[in-house]
Amino acid sequence: MLSRAMKLAGLPTSLSGAQEEDALLPFADRSEVAVWAKQAASSAALKGIAEGNGQELQPHSKATRAEMAALMYRVLIKAGLIGRN
Repeated sequence: MLSRAMKLAGLPTSLSGAQEEDALLPFADRSEVAVWAKQAASSAALKGIAEGNGQELQPHSKATRAEMAALMYRVLIKAGLIGRN
């Protein structure tokens, strides 16, 4: 869902293999990100949209409505579709 929102907002979501790895380096649980989700997670982390809890992305946890709203808010800001208040 996040990757599709980024694409619709005009944000780039394609990364090279090295960029994918580098974007996830700050997260202790980077090895838990599924292969099929790695590019989307990396792209969101690189753009500062997905921050996790500061140390982990927690890819096996369910996101709350508030967390998803915060992610969507960051997508809209990064895309320049809304301004910061």
